[in-house]
Amino acid sequence: MKRVILFSLLAALLLSLCGCGAGSPAPDDDLTPVLDSIAASVHPGTAGSSLTAAQEACALMDWCCETNMDETAIRKTVEGFLAGRDEEEQRLFTVQIGFVCSTADYLMSEDGAGLLSDIGGGEGTRFPWPDAPLEKLTAILNAADAE
Repeated sequence: MKRVILFSLLAALLLSLCGCGAGSPAPDDDLTPVLDSIAASVHPGTAGSSLTAAQEACALMDWCCETNMDETAIRKTVEGFLAGRDEEEQRLFTVQIGFVCSTADYLMSEDGAGLLSDIGGGEGTRFPWPDAPLEKLTAILNAADAE
């Protein structure tokens, strides 16, 4: 009887472990919330837009450092994100993502320390970011037709 109960418990444990994460990407691979945040928060040309862009750039750079997605998967995700928007929203997002990515480049430069200080010094981020995320940033920019 003990063996039957033990076997049943082991089978239940194995089945629950097999189901963990099935069908859903790892949390660090979900780019859509980052893109949604940029689309909702970044408004180039408005008061405080450079600070907002800097905060979003930090989040985007952190995501680029943490993700396991390759450039092809990133491009497909961005294209899918844009496909759900009308033409005007797509054009606006192209400007927004370009602004965020250029801000990220600036934050990584020697001159970016002042802006980084203005948003809290990069606390809670992976700053200073390695150069590796630049390939992922480029994939995002290319998919959005931004420069």
